[in-house]
Amino acid sequence: MSALSAPRIAGVAGGVGTTTLATALRAYDRGREGARGVDVLACRATGQSLHQAASIVAWLADNGRPRPVLAVTSDQPGPLHSSGKARLRMMEPGLAAVVLLPYVGHWREMSDPLTEAAVLSERPAEELPRPLRAYGRTLATLAELVVRSGLLGR
Repeated sequence: MSALSAPRIAGVAGGVGTTTLATALRAYDRGREGARGVDVLACRATGQSLHQAASIVAWLADNGRPRPVLAVTSDQPGPLHSSGKARLRMMEPGLAAVVLLPYVGHWREMSDPLTEAAVLSERPAEELPRPLRAYGRTLATLAELVVRSGLLGR
């Protein structure tokens, strides 16, 4: 059995949750520059950010690169809009999986949300403070999908 490497995470632009995910998963933060060689591609649940993700996913497919897991960071509470869902359905063939990360409102008010994000993978979601439980559960799902994708053994 081969050893697994830490996941490589990149974002389609700044402010899409790349560093938060990398911190929470103890992963490599590739910023925006590494979007063409990653295990997890992060974007926001906005039309522009999903469009940027679709362009990167198409480039990866056209160049025979492995399909990443797409992590979509919610901008607001509630479900993804129908146009966003449609965009994700169009991208699915080029992706290993799609994960919708829930909105964590109080992170916008914190001076250092990364300190809180750093402990998310250390405790079961049920033991996290209530506002972080959904994110913690989704983070565990994301980690499992990345491991199952086979991307980490490359």
